[in-house]
Amino acid sequence: MLLFIIYLLLFSINFINAYYWHTSINKTNTTIAVQYLSSSYSLGCPLEEIRDWSCYWCIQHQNQYLEPYKFIYSDITNTFSSILIDNIEKNIIVVFNYTDFNNLVGDLFYTKCIPDNSTVFKKYYDKEIPLINIKNICIGDYYEQLYLSVHYELYYNVLNAIIQYPDYSFVFTGYSVGGALTTIAAIDLKLKFDIKVKNVYTFGSPRVGNLEFTKLFYKYIGNSFRMTNNNDIVPHLPLQKQGFNHVSTEVWRISDDKDITNEKYINCINTNGFNEYKKCIESLDETELNLEDHFDYMNLNYKCKN
Repeated sequence: MLLFIIYLLLFSINFINAYYWHTSINKTNTTIAVQYLSSSYSLGCPLEEIRDWSCYWCIQHQNQYLEPYKFIYSDITNTFSSILIDNIEKNIIVVFNYTDFNNLVGDLFYTKCIPDNSTVFKKYYDKEIPLINIKNICIGDYYEQLYLSVHYELYYNVLNAIIQYPDYSFVFTGYSVGGALTTIAAIDLKLKFDIKVKNVYTFGSPRVGNLEFTKLFYKYIGNSFRMTNNNDIVPHLPLQKQGFNHVSTEVWRISDDKDITNEKYINCINTNGFNEYKKCIESLDETELNLEDHFDYMNLNYKCKN
């Protein structure tokens, strides 16, 4: 009986946290989401235009007011990250993007998630976390390879930003595989530096890790703003039967191709903060999925315009 009461209490706390953390989509946070989406898109522009913050997406949707702090790039894995400073909202914004779409679906389908095999999380094995065995955590080996190619430079520059802006909070954002990388970065940097994370925005992110990873993310970050778009196939990958599970909260955008102003948003909070709630994009049959919807989130095509 006592165990049942404890379980009920834990469930109630998790539900309340999810309820109060999550806000229904509205004009204000749609505007914020568009800004962070375009920030993510910016890393797909020419490098010289990113560095002087003159690229198309760099000056759209309030991004012109952001201060570029550091750009990180691995030419080995073609992985981009940037750190931007928002002096108006007092945020340090960490952005990830990965623009190699040539074999995206295949890369995601064949990525593996093997517990007790993560280089990123091995350094936290001695950390005691109630109800979570960190050795059981896994993330996709495909993402880990990309993240490890930039993570030391990321650590160095994030630490410098913390010292320079001690009162600022962190916001993480990323598009496509960059969404997976920014999800990993948020929890990694939270554990390493105990930063204050205001929010995590991802767009078209594939599944990142297993259920134990989702629990760790929920404990230290809470929910995220994880947007999916129409019939996009990428959020369906890697498959759950491969051991993967999405973090919460999904915001599923459904639009009318004939009238782009006719759109609605459905919010799906993971059950108890952990298990995927299957009333959003996961409710689609695999025959309904496509890759085209991956490239125009919020009616913004990802390509960097001239």
